[in-house]
Amino acid sequence: MKPEYLAWDSNFFNCQVGRLPVKPAELIDEEILNDFDLVYLIIENEITPAQKKFFQERAFFADEKLTYQKKITTLIKPDDNIFSWRSDQKVNDSVLEIGIESGEFSRFKTDPSISNEKFVELYKTWIINSANRTIAEELYYFEEASQIAGLITLGIKNGNPDIGILSVHKNFRGRGIARKLISAAEYWAQNVKGYDQIQVVTQGANIVACRAYEKCGFCVVKREYIFHWWKNKQKL
Repeated sequence: MKPEYLAWDSNFFNCQVGRLPVKPAELIDEEILNDFDLVYLIIENEITPAQKKFFQERAFFADEKLTYQKKITTLIKPDDNIFSWRSDQKVNDSVLEIGIESGEFSRFKTDPSISNEKFVELYKTWIINSANRTIAEELYYFEEASQIAGLITLGIKNGNPDIGILSVHKNFRGRGIARKLISAAEYWAQNVKGYDQIQVVTQGANIVACRAYEKCGFCVVKREYIFHWWKNKQKL
C-alpha cells in the first residue's frame, strides 16, 4: 500500500508529504515511499522496544499521540471570564503567542528537520483559521485583568466534539484556567452541539496536559506512534 498524499501539508511545506498506517512488525519497503519527501508513518496500539528501534533506525520518532475521551455527566456553566471569539475579529499578537505556546511538544517542533520558523507559521495558521471558523466551530478565550490568559478551540472530528488547541499563557498558569476552559468545552459539546461526550488529542510527552485531562475525567481510548520518514535530511 502506498502512502496517502496530503495536499494541505504538501502545499504548506512545499514538498511531497504523505501518510501511511503501518503495523508494528511490518517491514517497510522504502521504494513505495520514494515518491514523497516526507511520510508520516502511523502505528496504532503498543510497540515493543525492539520494534520502536527498528523504525527509529529509518525515521524520526516524532510523537506518541494520545486520544482522550470523556463522557459528559455534569454540566457547569462557562465562567464569566470566558468569551467567544468573533469570527470577524482580528487575531492579535497575544492570541497568536498563546497558540504557539501550545505547540511546545508538537512533532512539528521537535523534528529537527523542520525549522522553528515553519513551526511558528504552522501554529499561527492554525490559530487564525480557528478564529475565523475555517477549521474550528468555536474559539473560547479566558480574559483576566483585560488580558487574554488562555484559549481553547473546538470542532467536530470523526463524529465527536473535539478540543483542538488548549493553551494558557505562562504568566497565568496554576490558577485553574485550563480546567475552566475544558468545562466550557464540555458545555459547548452538550448544550450547544447535543453530544454526551468529548475528545482531545495530545502528545504523550506533554505530561502536564495529560494529567490535566485525566483530572477532568478524560481516559485514553487510542494510542498512536508517529514517525517522520524523510527522503532527504534538508531543513524545511
